[in-house]
Amino acid sequence: MLAIGELIFDTGSTIFFINAKLKKGYENIFGIWCLELFENLRSVSQHLGNNQNPLPYNFRFSQPELPWMQLSTGAEIILLQKRFLIDSYLTFSYPETKRLFNKSARTLRFRREKKFDSIEYGLVNGSLNYRLNSKFLLQFKYDLFFGINRWKDMNVTKHKVYDALIGDLSFSQSLIFHPIHKKTLFVGFGLFQNAYYIYSKNFQFQPGLIINAGLQL
Repeated sequence: MLAIGELIFDTGSTIFFINAKLKKGYENIFGIWCLELFENLRSVSQHLGNNQNPLPYNFRFSQPELPWMQLSTGAEIILLQKRFLIDSYLTFSYPETKRLFNKSARTLRFRREKKFDSIEYGLVNGSLNYRLNSKFLLQFKYDLFFGINRWKDMNVTKHKVYDALIGDLSFSQSLIFHPIHKKTLFVGFGLFQNAYYIYSKNFQFQPGLIINAGLQL
């Protein structure tokens, strides 16, 4: 007998696991999972009896060709006034269990400015995603970068040694075409906000537009 699909769970507890509360915390997690499993099995059973009944969101039809974790690789092109950024990233994603979910990735940024270029590494990265339907999702993303600058005006301007470093904080809000549980291309666009710090330039704020593109394997 072949399985028609699988139920995927991501269950946690807010109980703080120290000393005597450790046992209670695990009991709480197990109890939450049992309730979710019971409700999900009932929903699947009702759907099999009458396909007008919706399947639970965390149910995924069996797809032998689809890996459990999916590798995503992509780039984000950020258009600023007379300058641009390119972010490249790599991430492994678990199957989605809820419409609202978090993701994180390893990110590298190239910055092109009028007077300098920089290469930056993502120290902190995360995104809050809300799935609108099986094809589109909203993404709210934040990144913290640290990098090294290459100045283009060294022959006319004397820079402090600290000017070789840059700190960078970014936020973006995007609408992305990203089909669920597929090996697929994805594309999107949205708004972008960035603030960076260099010793001689202090803080600089940059609004812009972001274009997302990538491949989910």
